[in-house]
Amino acid sequence: MRLLFDFYGVVLEINSSDRKIMENLKRDFSFFLTKERISPEITLSLQFGEIPHLKPASYPLKASLYKENVICFDDGVKRYIDYEGKALAVYDFARKNAVIYSLERELLYELGYLFSLSRVGEELDRKGFHRIHALGISYQGKGYLVLLPPGGGKTTLALRLLEEEGIKLLSEDTPLISSNLKLFPFPLRIGVREGEVGERIPGKYLRKFKRRGRDTKILIDMEFFQERVSPPCPLKGLFIGERVFQSYVAINKISKISLLFPILVHFVVGWGLPQLIELTLRKGKRTVVNFEVLNRRLLVAWRIINHVESFQFLMGRDIEKNINCFLSFLKGL
Repeated sequence: MRLLFDFYGVVLEINSSDRKIMENLKRDFSFFLTKERISPEITLSLQFGEIPHLKPASYPLKASLYKENVICFDDGVKRYIDYEGKALAVYDFARKNAVIYSLERELLYELGYLFSLSRVGEELDRKGFHRIHALGISYQGKGYLVLLPPGGGKTTLALRLLEEEGIKLLSEDTPLISSNLKLFPFPLRIGVREGEVGERIPGKYLRKFKRRGRDTKILIDMEFFQERVSPPCPLKGLFIGERVFQSYVAINKISKISLLFPILVHFVVGWGLPQLIELTLRKGKRTVVNFEVLNRRLLVAWRIINHVESFQFLMGRDIEKNINCFLSFLKGL
């Protein structure tokens, strides 16, 4: 089975004989699925079965990168990634071709999803579409970003906001921003904890997903929200979300200086973005920085800080109170 996805000109081909894995990935990236005959820029093959005994050209092939539960071995432009003997990934950086082998279907699916986002994200950077770790929404044709750390409540806020008339979704986790501060939709499946889905989403849009070393999540297909996906729009406002223990909620304007660290973390560095470090770090333990991409990101960050209205959003324990405050403020901008 073969699928093609077009991410704003970055074409990814995924192939596998395992229909369950392919159906899951099709649902994950449904917004970008294409039936056009386009030559892929990146190819990914997912092999469900025994891990083969490969013979790299170099011998012996020494480890170049150690990470928790992961060891990488570099052989020229090829990288062999060993996931504790449970999966093996081979990526050719020159040909942009990956093959992943595993006997564990859920692990193979998870790695396929993250490999796709890691490689596509890097190519989008080169084309001037930069991911930012934030909730992205639009209202009356204007875009807004809410920056929160992982586990800070972006998903809860997103699902509740989408119940409101006039609110459209750019991305629950990773909207794209261009050099002229225009936001582009990057809608993917939405993951919530078991018991947090509610009754309004029909079962046909839901899937269980057991993550590697983490709790099980319920995935909500973007197809359920397809009528609520926002078109591209200019970035109007940015909110730095912070949680407070009480039921207190407030939104206050902040200075440019206060925006420096959050933009550095969530945008320039991209902390929290769904990607694999083992594909980002190159040449042993040193990070090879793409200075062209870094300079572009720094330029966009500078423009955000200087040209976008920014606010502190203090979010208490009362979700409805948070939502009502945010909506009232949004309508007043």
